[in-house]
Formats: sequence, structure tokens, C-alpha cells
Amino acid sequence: MSDTGGYSLELAYVLWFMGGCGVLGLHRHYLGKHWTGVLWPFTGGLAFFGGAVPDLFRLPRMVEEANAMRAHRTAVTGGTTPNSSLPARGSAEPLERKVLRAAKAAGGMLTPATVADQSSCSLDEARKELERWVSSGDAELRATSDGAPPTVYVVPEFLSEENKSRLEP
Repeated sequence: MSDTGGYSLELAYVLWFMGGCGVLGLHRHYLGKHWTGVLWPFTGGLAFFGGAVPDLFRLPRMVEEANAMRAHRTAVTGGTTPNSSLPARGSAEPLERKVLRAAKAAGGMLTPATVADQSSCSLDEARKELERWVSSGDAELRATSDGAPPTVYVVPEFLSEENKSRLEP
């Protein structure tokens, strides 16, 4: 990571090159994509032209996404390590409370993945909880104008102005 606490594009490129032009997946490990980082050496970087070479061109976006995730986790945990401020799975804190905290931290826009990441519940549990919120009228399922992600669960009470502009009318 760079001096500013974020991931460095230059270092990602160096790791891509030193890792056999991406085949060893060192750049993916660095950016927190450990599953594909392990997969890359066993598949020749997904047969080199299918994964390692495209990664050369995807690296700026991959670094940007890794930095965004790091910033999001830091904001949610107040600067502590990811999830260290959240109760462990199976704790007495109800999932509803965890979803509220995630909604507030994310400016009112959630996906099952963000809820699962911040609450240590499964994706299925997060999806079911968000659907329950929609059916009770506490949240809405909305499309985003930028398509990233295409749909989100919106908790209107926490919806930031920035996120309002990302929603389809």
C-alpha cells in the first residue's frame, strides 16, 4: 500500500510484471482478490490471454475498487481493522441493527454483499433481511443510473444527496 494508506497502481503493475506478467496472481493478492490470486498460478493466469493480459489493462480500475473498499471499511469501522468493531457472528446483536449500521455508513444504499461483509452474516441471510425490509416498507429496491451495481436496497432515512443522484427516477 502507498504512504497514504491506499493501494498503489505502480506497485500493482510491478507485482503483475514480477509475477510472470500476471500469471502468478501476485497483483491480485495485493489488491485483496485472494481467491483469484490462488487460482491464477494453477490456471496459467486463466490461460494467460483470458485473465493475466486483460488484468494489465484492468489494473487501474482494480486499484480504484480496492481503494474504495478499503475506504468504505475504514469509514464503517472507524479506522479499525475490517469488522473488528462489529460483534462476531452469532452475537446477541440482531441482524436488523447491523443492517441499520451498514445503511447509515453506506449513505442509505445497500447490497446483500455490503450487509454480509459488514455483519458477518451470509449473503442469503443478508438478502432475506433486505427483502423483509422491502416488504415491510422500511426499504425500497431501486435501479441505479450508473449500473454499478444495477440495483440497490435503499433505506430512505439514511439516503445521502450523492446517492440520490445515482438512482433512477
